[in-house]
Amino acid sequence: MSATTPAQPDVGKVQYETDYYSWALGQARALRDHHAGKLDWENLAEEVEDLANRNADALESQSERLIGHLLKIAVASSAIRNENLRLWQLTVRDARRRIRTILTRNPGLKPRAGALFAGAWLGGRDHALAALGMPDEAIADTCPWTFEQAIDEGFQPNP
Repeated sequence: MSATTPAQPDVGKVQYETDYYSWALGQARALRDHHAGKLDWENLAEEVEDLANRNADALESQSERLIGHLLKIAVASSAIRNENLRLWQLTVRDARRRIRTILTRNPGLKPRAGALFAGAWLGGRDHALAALGMPDEAIADTCPWTFEQAIDEGFQPNP
């Protein structure tokens, strides 16, 4: 073992903070080459966790998008709904498709899907309130639909 080997993880930690791109490439190379001594274990574990959380964030973001457009369909005045219904329906369809794709690629997220959907309610609600220029009281603080209902292609909220 050379005198520089023990210092390499510390160098990696400094590089993580100053040049993330080079750090990431170096970590990928060390993983591929099976050089455990060159791995920045702590930051690498944190980054892998962040990768997993990005998928959860994507699911929550698409759920928020879905909720916002379902709410527009449900609470918009008939004149605004008639003018925008097709666009909102297509956005709902796209959000559902993206949610299905996320869950297909990340089946481990399925047990969390309902909770992530519930967590997306207030953001989707705020989106609909802002888009429609409505007061907070116009839409309930809690979601009237389950995740399963909302992603069901046959589900359309009643105006």
